[in-house]
Order: sequence, then C-alpha cells, then structure tokens
Amino acid sequence: MDSMAVAPEEVEKFYKERQDLYKSVEVSAIYVAFGDDESSSTPASSSSTASRVTKKTLTEEEAKAKAEKLLAQARAGADFKTLVKENSDDETSRDKGGVFGTFRMTDNIPDLMRPVVFGLKQGEVGEPVRQAHGYYIFRADEVTFAPLSQVRDSIFQQLKQQHFQEWTQKLDGDTKVEFPKSE
Repeated sequence: MDSMAVAPEEVEKFYKERQDLYKSVEVSAIYVAFGDDESSSTPASSSSTASRVTKKTLTEEEAKAKAEKLLAQARAGADFKTLVKENSDDETSRDKGGVFGTFRMTDNIPDLMRPVVFGLKQGEVGEPVRQAHGYYIFRADEVTFAPLSQVRDSIFQQLKQQHFQEWTQKLDGDTKVEFPKSE
C-alpha cells in the first residue's frame, strides 16, 4: 500500500468532480408542530416536546397548510427572520432568529431532510419537510465548499486506498491456480 502513487493532478481532478462531497450548508428553519390525538389531550407543559408545542396543537393537515402558506410568503420576499419569530414552534432556533445549524455531507441527517438541505442554493427556501411531529421549512443562509487545501490529505488517502484495491483485484484476476490431474 505504501508504494501506491497518487499524482497531485489526480487529487485535484477528484476534488473538482466530487466537490459536492465537501459542501456545507448553514440553514435557518421554521418549525410548524402538529400533534396526534394523544398529545393534543395532554397539556403542553407536561409534554416531552414542550419546547416545540404551541398552546393550540395543530392537526397534521393544519400544520401542513400553515407550512405551505409560510413557504409562499418566504418565497414572495417576506423577511424570513420575521416569519420565524412570529410562527416557529421551535423555541431554541426561534430565539436565535431561526438559525438551525450548519450541515455537512458527512453529517448524520434524517433522510427526508438531506436532499432538501443540500439541494438549496444560497438564499433559497426549500419545500416543507415532514418529520415525526411537525414540518420544517429550511432556508440556506450560506453555502460553502471546503477548500482543496483542507481536504487534500483525505482525498490522497482515499485515492491511495482505491489504487491498492484496483491492484489487488487485478492481481487476483491475473493469478491462475492449476491443480495437477490425479491419475
């Protein structure tokens, strides 16, 4: 493995062809909560999701309609931070102006959120994403890519491993084992 060679041009080509692997998206979010029959009969203060439940628990259909209405407002140019402050049921992100966090391709993100978040361009607002107890509306505040200088070593190691696997597969394919015929 130590004798495997990787040219600098190969590292650069790999980076350019797969730049999305090094993408990170800083997002803000509006969370519209809904409850099931069991949680709507339970006071919000005793609920385990108290920070995410509004005083009047919405049904899933009402929450979806509200999320779609908020999406339309955001896409029509309404101030996203104002929409967050007035409508988000997630107190933690609401208190930070909707700032939800920065996601990288290597992060463990729910499968339904991943294509929406990583499909956004800077400033763009994505379709509502349904989760267990509500809908999220994400806006990409900043989209960046890790520079090649930061990921060069990991790409080099990945390509070195790939070359080694290709070499062992070729060696395995070229090797013939013959057994003498017993008479």
